[in-house]
Amino acid sequence: MRKASLVIWAVAAIGCTRVEPPAPAPKPKVVVAPVVQRSVQPEVTLLGTVVAYQSARVASTASGPVVWFPHRPGTFVKKGQVLARLRTTDVELQLQAAQALEKQRRYRYEELRRGFLPEEIQQAKALLERAKARLQLAQSRFQRAQALFRSGTINQEEFDQIRTELHQAQQDVIAQEAEYQLKLKGYPEEQIQQAKAAWEAQREEVRRLEDELTKRTITAPFDGYLVEKLTEPGEWVHAGDPVALLINLDIVEAVVPVDESYLELVQVGSRVQVWADALSGPLGSFQGQVVQVVPRAQWEQASRSFPVRVRIANRRQGDQPVLKEGMLVRVRFTGPKRQALLVPKDAVVRSAARPVVFVLDQNNRVQAVPFQEGQAFDSWVEVRSGELSAQALVVTEGAERLRSFMQVEVVSQVAPDSLAQCEENASEDASDSSQLRGGN
Repeated sequence: MRKASLVIWAVAAIGCTRVEPPAPAPKPKVVVAPVVQRSVQPEVTLLGTVVAYQSARVASTASGPVVWFPHRPGTFVKKGQVLARLRTTDVELQLQAAQALEKQRRYRYEELRRGFLPEEIQQAKALLERAKARLQLAQSRFQRAQALFRSGTINQEEFDQIRTELHQAQQDVIAQEAEYQLKLKGYPEEQIQQAKAAWEAQREEVRRLEDELTKRTITAPFDGYLVEKLTEPGEWVHAGDPVALLINLDIVEAVVPVDESYLELVQVGSRVQVWADALSGPLGSFQGQVVQVVPRAQWEQASRSFPVRVRIANRRQGDQPVLKEGMLVRVRFTGPKRQALLVPKDAVVRSAARPVVFVLDQNNRVQAVPFQEGQAFDSWVEVRSGELSAQALVVTEGAERLRSFMQVEVVSQVAPDSLAQCEENASEDASDSSQLRGGN
């Protein structure tokens, strides 16, 4: 009985013992900064490749063996300067023969167009007068022969002979009259036009051969550098075969692939800054102008970049262009100023499907707010869309451990001006560094 009482007493004593609740977990300590609305000027620096403004594979316009091509790659040539020559002996001989025939046909046409000389007309008139005199004589003899024939003095054969002479004299007068009238009037127009057509046809043949001779001489179509020699003396080339690659580097273009998200910063006609990292100091800095945006991306290769062409006035160092084809350059595109909603970069958490920031409410509780991220501006990120507003406080330090609706302890609040000062210092450091590389 005594043992049972002790057990009951022990159980009662345990039931009366007070259990202390566990201590609350400490609140996460965070640093916050406000969301701001500011005027920004978006810009982006992208890589591009230098290409020649003018480039031509100079082709032969005739067929034949190359007999002269002295230039070497890298040679600067002027427009119209001879690059190469083909054999011309056969064409020169044909041209000489054609020129002689053209001269002969020209003289004949001029002769017909001018008409007969006065001496020729006088000669025709004299022949006509002589024919008429012979006709009168023949007529007199015929009259006497008629009387003699009736009287039987002459026979029939003699009479027929005299009559035939009269007929011949009459025909001779007709012929000489026609010749005289022809020389008075000049040559027929049809004959003159035929002679003219023959001369003009031969003149075109001369021009064709002269052009063929010109084609055997290959000249530079513009001022530029011979960068590739595609034939040598002794080789046979056909019409249309390329013989040299020529480029003009007085003006060059930078071809820059621009992602579709930055296309709004590219305006045709705008001025841009260009740097060539391979060139040191001021030598590597250029001004360029956007001249073209090719409105097609290579989407078949899953590319959403659009080729943008930036024209640059090149410089020379000695006898060589500073910018050479194939060089890598950096091009800065700057858009117009606009208002933008900005959050600090340190506040963005990208572990989720979309970037989020943790917004602090009046009760020191946080909530994850997703948003669409825009362009970065140093220590800031643009908010394209989302449920964020200016002056809202977002967590900039300690956000990685947070979940929505957690209560936090704010240890400090960073002012926007402090972030701006950090931006300015970072920008100065970057500027100093880029000056050492010859650009920004």
